[in-house]
Amino acid sequence: MFLPAVRNFVVRLFLLEAGKNIRVKYNADVSPNIKLGDNSELGECCLIYGGVEIGSDVLMGQNVKIFTRNHITSSLDIPIRLQGESFKPVLINDDVWICSNVVILPGVTIGAHSIIASGSIVTKSFPEYSVIGGNPAKLIRKRK
Repeated sequence: MFLPAVRNFVVRLFLLEAGKNIRVKYNADVSPNIKLGDNSELGECCLIYGGVEIGSDVLMGQNVKIFTRNHITSSLDIPIRLQGESFKPVLINDDVWICSNVVILPGVTIGAHSIIASGSIVTKSFPEYSVIGGNPAKLIRKRK
């Protein structure tokens, strides 16, 4: 009971905004500039880059990775490491279940009440009530 409270407290110091009753699981790795809504949790061993907004009542499984940056690769004359990075924020709306081992790439928006299946690589946005999965993730069905 003591360690989860310490994790919640320490992660709140990094978050741009932290809702009520958040849960931070073991070994969560977060960057500054993240918003986390009420009753949401950061999964065990998750990695979340700055520029992510997570709504309320979001469940997150183990090993979820959410990226907001990518390497620029447009020039063939300059090494990739010298071309800089691009940034695109990620938005996870309310009441989303992100199952284990999901990777969400920059610029993605996940609509409210959606489910992302385990092991999915999410490269594009999906509307509310979506059940998505695969690599790359696609719409499996609608929840309503």
